Amino acid sequence: MTLITQPKPTLLLLFICCWSFILGQTTTHAPNQLLIKLKPNQSTNEKAVLQSRMAAKSIKHYARFGIELWEIDETENTIDELVKNYSNHPDIVFIEPNYHVKTNAIFPDDPGILDQWNLDNTGQSLGLPDADIDAPEAWTITSGAPSITVAIIDTGIDWTHEDLVDNIWQNLGEDADGDGRVLEFINGNWVFDPGDVNGIDDDGNGYADDFVGWDFFNNDNTPTDLDPHGTHVAGIVGATGNNATGVSGVCWDVNLAALKFIQNNNGI
Repeated sequence: MTLITQPKPTLLLLFICCWSFILGQTTTHAPNQLLIKLKPNQSTNEKAVLQSRMAAKSIKHYARFGIELWEIDETENTIDELVKNYSNHPDIVFIEPNYHVKTNAIFPDDPGILDQWNLDNTGQSLGLPDADIDAPEAWTITSGAPSITVAIIDTGIDWTHEDLVDNIWQNLGEDADGDGRVLEFINGNWVFDPGDVNGIDDDGNGYADDFVGWDFFNNDNTPTDLDPHGTHVAGIVGATGNNATGVSGVCWDVNLAALKFIQNNNGI
């Protein structure tokens, strides 16, 4: 079964140059643009005089930080010249180029990653390049959260799926035989551990043998996905990444709990 991810909006973040050093990133800057912060209580006239000298005009104001984005005429002065000449100006807190920041991206070896334009859009399928969530850049910071459990409240999950089974939540409160797992690979199939299947609510949460979640539609412990919308959602969140199989989830290592409440377009 193929897991299909859905598009997410791009988040655009603006950093000043110090971040490129801290994060070990390579940078370029936008042409004809400067980020500038003036000292408090500068009059409109004083600001106008400064802009005239710099052949600049304000095109955006980040009020929360007191920073402005100025457009300059580089036929008069280059960005580097302005930064050098005005960095110690008595009316200016700081002046910097408007840097582009790009991380050293990490790409998993999952074959389906080339089609997952929502993670990294290179223009495939006639899409808009970089209209994505910058997942390869984010993976340089972290690619997994093994202590986190995400409940997939949907049509269930194909919890035996080869790209999901390693990230399926296992409720060890129901581990009756104490072997540290409630799923077993037996005769080529993933099944509930026979040593744990006892029809008893071992963890006292009101649900007996809820090994990987619960099917609230059918009121049983097998939240199998018949749709398979829930499986797709689980794959978007946490298909195992960098395992040379299928696609990559946003989070490569996470616990996915199957909570089924809908079947055949009917829910409870």
